Amino acid sequence: MQLATNTDLAAAVAAPDVLVEDLLEFDWNRDGAYSHAWSDLSFLATSITDTAATIVSDLPEQVNTLTGASSAELQVTLGGAKFGDPDVDAAWNAYLAEQGIAAHQLFSPWWTASPLFEVEITGVPMRYSRTIATAAGDITVRQFTGWLRDFTIDRTNMQVKINASDIVDLQGRSITLPLWALSQDIYNAQVAVEPTARPISATWVVEEALRQAGRPSGPATAPNAIAYVSCNGAILPSFGYGSCADSGEYANDYEQALSTLVPSLWEDGKYGLATVYNPVPATGAGLSRIRFRANAVALVPTATTSQGPATITVGVWVESNGEAVITATPETYSTGWDYLVAALQLDDDYDTAGNHIVAGGVSFHVFRNGQFYVRVKESTNLSGTRSWMWDYRTPLPAGWHYIHTTVRFTNSSITAQSRVDGAVVATTSSTVPAAGFRYAASVGINAVSNVVLFYPNIPTQHFQICHAQGTALDYVPGQEHPPTRDGRPLSVVTPTLSELSWIPDRYDKPAWDVLKEVAASEFGALYTDEYGTVHYSPHYELRNTVPADVANARVIDDDDLLDFVVMPSVDQYRNALSLSGTMRHQVVDIVYRPQDAKQFYTPNYFTAGNEIALSEVVALDTKPRQIVADIPGYTTDRPLQTEASAVYKFDPSIDASVNPHDGWWYTVRPRADQRSFDLIRYGGTFEIYWGAYKGATRVSGQIAGRRYSERSVTRVELRNEAEIAAKGYRVLTLPDNDWRQTAETISAIGQVLLDDIATPAPLIDGIRVTADPRLQLRDILKLTSDEGITGTIYGQVIGIRRESGAGGAVDTLTLRVLGQPGAAVWDDPDSGWDVGRWAA
Repeated sequence: MQLATNTDLAAAVAAPDVLVEDLLEFDWNRDGAYSHAWSDLSFLATSITDTAATIVSDLPEQVNTLTGASSAELQVTLGGAKFGDPDVDAAWNAYLAEQGIAAHQLFSPWWTASPLFEVEITGVPMRYSRTIATAAGDITVRQFTGWLRDFTIDRTNMQVKINASDIVDLQGRSITLPLWALSQDIYNAQVAVEPTARPISATWVVEEALRQAGRPSGPATAPNAIAYVSCNGAILPSFGYGSCADSGEYANDYEQALSTLVPSLWEDGKYGLATVYNPVPATGAGLSRIRFRANAVALVPTATTSQGPATITVGVWVESNGEAVITATPETYSTGWDYLVAALQLDDDYDTAGNHIVAGGVSFHVFRNGQFYVRVKESTNLSGTRSWMWDYRTPLPAGWHYIHTTVRFTNSSITAQSRVDGAVVATTSSTVPAAGFRYAASVGINAVSNVVLFYPNIPTQHFQICHAQGTALDYVPGQEHPPTRDGRPLSVVTPTLSELSWIPDRYDKPAWDVLKEVAASEFGALYTDEYGTVHYSPHYELRNTVPADVANARVIDDDDLLDFVVMPSVDQYRNALSLSGTMRHQVVDIVYRPQDAKQFYTPNYFTAGNEIALSEVVALDTKPRQIVADIPGYTTDRPLQTEASAVYKFDPSIDASVNPHDGWWYTVRPRADQRSFDLIRYGGTFEIYWGAYKGATRVSGQIAGRRYSERSVTRVELRNEAEIAAKGYRVLTLPDNDWRQTAETISAIGQVLLDDIATPAPLIDGIRVTADPRLQLRDILKLTSDEGITGTIYGQVIGIRRESGAGGAVDTLTLRVLGQPGAAVWDDPDSGWDVGRWAA
């Protein structure tokens, strides 16, 4: 309930002569200030209907038949009938027309005299509030925040009808989720041995959908971000993508692992979930890590050249345990890997001969007590490798802190500046050569120079790397906090119970639709409040908040209660639940083969490229291999790796791969959305057919990778044996759902749901009460209709319809009856089966 502790407002609302006035505002300047001369159009409003978001889908439709939208909608009529007397209304509209402010003229896009002429009407932010006169003065309470979706002009009646919604942005934003699944080895393991990757939390998908739609519950990604990992239920990258080839590792090199000493993957962080402290031994067993590509190459000026400056920033939230100074540095730390390591490679980790080396780049290390270290190191393949080092060896106070470092590169120097919680801190320079960065020798088009390594083995969240060339790039005050509107968060997410072993393929889908899917899968609620904030509430959270609110429930007695309808039904009752999990994992496979041996003609001295579509492919083996196509047994024992041969176009019987060949090559570049890749080829000194066997009659090329396995569906039944014995077997069978996957998820969701369906909550609809602008969804009301049919019962508000017009201000509520004193009792022995009564 809004302003629940304001006693003056409570007294005014309870008074029989409460005075309620409407405040209708439009942000024509679109700057959030609502300061335009015509922002306040309350005087024109003749009818307002505010249908607040209705909490739906938190129970299966077989149990709860309530339907409705989960977002708020506002319908407003401007002009027309206001006073209820036709003559008075006509005179009023005529007067407004004489003044040039009649509603239909004000909103007309063709009326040049309108003060809103050439102002874009649709999509304008707007808000609706109610003002209550109290003993302490007028108090304004917000009822709706959103955008004007559409309007119609009625010239005859001189009025305008407006429709507004509070999720215009979410309906208009399409999102794409990454493709990810547990590896085949982990899926096949029957015990959780160390190290073991774990399923991710569905919370990550909720936050990622909101982030892509511009409603993050954590810090927003910066315009210059090239890598971002929220850690809010997974250490998958939001900015950046997988497909790093390294000795056959062509998944994301993802290990969401834990030491056997740690029972859970996640803890509550500053904003959302965070990784837990993971005490990793020196062997690295149980290390949580991910290796992925940033979504852009971070170029810096090369030493002694004339190239302009560049900047790389690293920002992250970490939790310090507040313990004493650790004297070791990352180079000498011997306890293990139980700290945060983050690195951005600036050049490749292979030399031109294919030997593994330590790549040059920027690295960032944070110990458990908050000490942190910044490093810039050149490749070990260079003679006289140089390092730039900055240390901050002061432990941070226990709790969460935001650490931000800016590293500036010129062609003759590298400097760094660090901040803790927005304030600059002094670091100790271990070594800072007076020179610029040197790249290792390029390995050509196959070079990988944007790899990010992320090992979050202390409580970590919202890790972000930004890069810019030529332009200034630095810490922006407040960047570590979530964006707000009217001082309120854009979204509020309660962590889910659901785990995911794979992410269903959602490509270019409306954000709101994806969020509804995830909420429905675990019978949670997705709704908006008066300020337009999106709330994601899992099933357990909806129920857990009820008992604490009952004691403070607002009382509605016969004087306030205008009307209501009760809708109990035996059809809601169930005492057994059948639900399923849909499992998938990664499998190594050949994800693409040419359709024809001559499909990929490749010119000499020029590169040719084709974008090739993929379906349900998690990652690619991007390490190209040239082969001689007539290897014995090749046709029957094809290795699962990326490889191809080639033949000359002028004589396809000649294999271009036989040494000495003429310098043809190819490379595989995955697209960031994982739905396609670029196959880039070069013919050398002769035109060739790439992926062809001698004679160009048979295909001899393939792209390997990891794709989703076939679905494996497991169905289980949960039973309330006591209820079955008393009332007979009544099962609720739920259809398969891609978002319900692991056995742990089925158990967690099913047990909570089983308790609810055995004691179904009837609905009370059409509760008409005098307007109370304080009311919000999930408020608890106490109905004391002593002269009616209820006695005393408690109900939770799951729907609000506010109306203002000539008849005054009225609220119509929908309640779900709670299992508190006075809740419904079914199958009463005195009343008989399918007859409800109300407990005393």
